[in-house]
Amino acid sequence: MARRDAIPAFMREQKSIRICDELLLEMCRAFGVGDGLGSEGAGGIVGGGTLPGKIVAVYAAKRSEVSLDRFIRAVHEHGGRLCFPCMQKNVSRETFPGEQAFSKQAADFQYELPDREQGGQGLILSQKLRARNREAPGTVPGNVSRETFPAVLAATAPMVFREVSFCQYEAHAVPFVGKPLRSFAADDPALECFPTVAPGVLDVVVVPLVAFDARLGRLGYGGGNYDRILRELRPGAFVAGAAFAEQQVGEVPLEGHDLCLPRIVSA
Repeated sequence: MARRDAIPAFMREQKSIRICDELLLEMCRAFGVGDGLGSEGAGGIVGGGTLPGKIVAVYAAKRSEVSLDRFIRAVHEHGGRLCFPCMQKNVSRETFPGEQAFSKQAADFQYELPDREQGGQGLILSQKLRARNREAPGTVPGNVSRETFPAVLAATAPMVFREVSFCQYEAHAVPFVGKPLRSFAADDPALECFPTVAPGVLDVVVVPLVAFDARLGRLGYGGGNYDRILRELRPGAFVAGAAFAEQQVGEVPLEGHDLCLPRIVSA
């Protein structure tokens, strides 16, 4: 992630725009509406009905991740429906006494991996996090470190997608978009306005990642959330990873449950 963080902000913005345009172009082609793209890329789609009712799963960029804002706006403008990932606990707020402290950790911590040089420490750490997650599913240790937090978060807060209107997104009125690392109880009143969306009805999933390789292998954040969801998609769903070219490494270490992506759009 150090390589991604090292990209100047103005370059990340320009690269994100190119990635969003290419994502939209490939998605429209997959649905047979590729000819509707004009010379201006995402802004050049003709007509408001090119993506009517398509359910598109996106993500809110954290720190230096590829920003999907341009893609999100284009999907809305052309009739698509949006949903975002929400980290969700399997227990109610009444039965989880440590929620306040754990939520504070979720708000304070960021996914941070060490510098990664040609498949170095960042990849090794991710493997350790996956092992930690398998050994202690559903537990919240009393002392959660910055290094182990992503695995603990994934173990105690499975990821679901929730539908978000564009008005809610634009008004910054979505708690799990504003705080994507926070873990919510399923019965949290803050989620009432955002219905869950089953993976089997998703038409499109855009996947964030830490690193990728030429095989389209993806290194995520160690929780296995997207691996689980991708297995539940309907046949024909459009799936793409979004990354900067600087995130490509020689080889991503894949385990038995890891899935390669059908495509990764990078710039």
